[in-house]
Amino acid sequence: MAAQILPFPQAVRAMPGAPECEAGSKPDDLMALIPQMRAFARALCRDRAQGDDLAQDALLSAWRGRDSYAPGTNMKAWVFTIVRNQFYSDKRRSRLPEMNRR
Repeated sequence: MAAQILPFPQAVRAMPGAPECEAGSKPDDLMALIPQMRAFARALCRDRAQGDDLAQDALLSAWRGRDSYAPGTNMKAWVFTIVRNQFYSDKRRSRLPEMNRR
């Protein structure tokens, strides 16, 4: 039996421990930023596929760190900082010698 692939909003809601998603809630706000995250990531990477991978990694990091977001602050700035830091981390890792990677 093949695994069912859910669109992102349903996938987020199906995650263990996912909060209820009402209008204006954090998960809905985060999902609304996905197109902007992808555009920013693609601009950083200068490659569509790598940008999409970066945006996906950053989205996962944002989801895992959602408890560190301070309500009432600028979520877009918070998410874009995660994208940028993920980009820098990926670049730094790619420059390490192969034997030093873990």
